[in-house]
Amino acid sequence: MIKKKFIKQCLAGFLSFAMTVTLFPAGMPETVQAADAPQPALHYDMSHADGKLTDISGNSHDGKLNGFQDADFITDDDGDVLKFDGTAKYVEIPSGVIKGGNKEAFTIEATFTDNVQSAAWLFTLGTTVAEWPDVKNYLFVAPCSCDYSGKMLAAIKNDSDELRYDSETAIACEKEGKNIVTVVFDNGNVTYYMNGLKSKTTESGYKIQDILSANSTASCIGYIGKSLYKPDPYFKGTLSDFKVYETALTDEQVS
Repeated sequence: MIKKKFIKQCLAGFLSFAMTVTLFPAGMPETVQAADAPQPALHYDMSHADGKLTDISGNSHDGKLNGFQDADFITDDDGDVLKFDGTAKYVEIPSGVIKGGNKEAFTIEATFTDNVQSAAWLFTLGTTVAEWPDVKNYLFVAPCSCDYSGKMLAAIKNDSDELRYDSETAIACEKEGKNIVTVVFDNGNVTYYMNGLKSKTTESGYKIQDILSANSTASCIGYIGKSLYKPDPYFKGTLSDFKVYETALTDEQVS
């Protein structure tokens, strides 16, 4: 009896497994979220040609390189990397990436290394460079700021009103290895992430279209590696990936 009962249990288990394999064939996505992840409107993997970073998203948002030489592009275990040495080298983010009209949601994601603590901005929206207090209308991220004891410094400014990233929830980047910083803008609410860790949301009430209308050009809406304040240093570190999405990613998508 025990032997027969054991055989029946084994047979039931086998049939259950067979049904599972039939219902969920090989190659099926592990989660629905992965299938629903949006595609970036701009994507730089450090491929480059003709003095520009190549937009591999297919949307032709190539980024103009300023001051870089071929020797600044190297290859590590993960692929191509662009070296910023703290001198006047930066990339222009082209106009048209964050569309006009009533578009008030976007996400920027950058993968970088930064081995120095400084006030250097990794990226900014806004183009006019000036001295304090004459710099207006921008959004920026300095991922490893001496002002915040090596933690991320970031802010959004509409005209003369700057709202900084909350220092109490500021997150430090890793000194060794690569980091991913993400900025999600959703109808005035700005949320910053470092390696998937979320900061307190800044409820600015600002419109990104107002900021860009006041401080961008026909060809450029911002920079990678350059601050808008004249005394600030240029970024020193590496960049291996840069994306802009036309939507506000969710916490799960950022993670």
